[in-house]
Amino acid sequence: MKTVLVADEERDTMQMQLNELYLELPELPFKLKIVTNVDDAIHEFSRIPYELILSCEFLPDPMAGMLAHV
Repeated sequence: MKTVLVADEERDTMQMQLNELYLELPELPFKLKIVTNVDDAIHEFSRIPYELILSCEFLPDPMAGMLAHV
């Protein structure tokens, strides 16, 4: 089975949309995993070779606050 990683900070909204997709097309030949931040996305991708990764353009950066302290 194909695997798809979805990285989006709006987990609940994304889950609702994916649930609707599965209701319309229950025979979809892939498994989905949703993560909400960059660290989780990197961790998931290092564990499993996902065939497709979809990401929000505004996904929180794990080092976002670090530059302010340099």
